[in-house]
Amino acid sequence: MPRRPHHRRAPYASCGFEVEGVLRQELWLGGRYVDDARTARDLRQS
Repeated sequence: MPRRPHHRRAPYASCGFEVEGVLRQELWLGGRYVDDARTARDLRQS
């Protein structure tokens, strides 16, 4: 099954968030499993 582009993560990246990990096929949405991307931002940086 081909992966979709990560264009939905772009708004988070533009705010300084980085992907810490991806839980593959973690959630069942719309009749199929989807990935859950865990993101974080270092609050010590401005």
